[in-house]
Amino acid sequence: MGKPLDLAGVLARDAALLRLARESASLIHPSDIKAAGNEVEKAVRDYFRRILPQPYYVTSGYLIDSEHRLSPQLDIIVSDGSNLPSLYATQDGTEYVPITSVYAIGEIKSTYYKSKGYLQKASQVLAAIAEMQRPLIKNTAFGGELRDETTIRDTMLGSTNRFLNQLFSFLFCVDAGDFQFKDVVDHLNDTRLSSCPSVTVLMNQGVLLRAKRRRDGRGIAWCRYPTEAASPDYDWVFAESMAPEGGSREGSGLAMLCGMLIEHLRNSHLEAASAYAYTQRLIGFRRSTLRWANRSPSSEPK
Repeated sequence: MGKPLDLAGVLARDAALLRLARESASLIHPSDIKAAGNEVEKAVRDYFRRILPQPYYVTSGYLIDSEHRLSPQLDIIVSDGSNLPSLYATQDGTEYVPITSVYAIGEIKSTYYKSKGYLQKASQVLAAIAEMQRPLIKNTAFGGELRDETTIRDTMLGSTNRFLNQLFSFLFCVDAGDFQFKDVVDHLNDTRLSSCPSVTVLMNQGVLLRAKRRRDGRGIAWCRYPTEAASPDYDWVFAESMAPEGGSREGSGLAMLCGMLIEHLRNSHLEAASAYAYTQRLIGFRRSTLRWANRSPSSEPK
């Protein structure tokens, strides 16, 4: 048997490369925060392009629904690469992604600054997306129970999700900056769960998410979807990362995001998106101008 994979070391290296991208961007663009942030965003997108398997498409841009409503611009979008991953791309590379093709979205920040209100802005983005047309697909085999409505598809999928196409969202900060949990508690308590990210990761400090204590008293159980953690048992919690043996604190934070995202993807299922659903409103013609090969104009109904 070969030498076991040092996964903690691998993730520590990956996190170090993202931190290096942040430091390099700051050196190259010392007075341009936006340009430096763009460099970090690209590094994070490239990382997820590398670790996610082929069916998933990683990009940035806007979500668009069948009524042509747009989301705010997003730093990272994970969509279905096997079926309509992008509806349109502009010459500058901006992509418009069908909302029904999307698995996950995220905001990426080089450094967390309290004064920038990053979590508040992320909530505004999610609130806008919640208004878009994206019906949830019920998992008819949820909980492993067979019901009259249970389909073979859902039984075979074996998903643990209540809905098969839940949208996973995250705020990822390479450096925690001046983040303090007490500064965001009021915002979290006053904001609808549907407008809160599934997880906020401060890579070198810890993670913020919805969780509850386990009944056996051993640790906590977190929920990937805040809207499904509305019961009094759940609360917002900030968990400080610890460095595992052979790893790093940063690698631990990155591992949490990767684990939650991959588990979300594993339990998700999207119906094949139809390009026609997004373009049918653009198609128009006069019936009087139709020319048939084998039908006379007089046979047309009035």
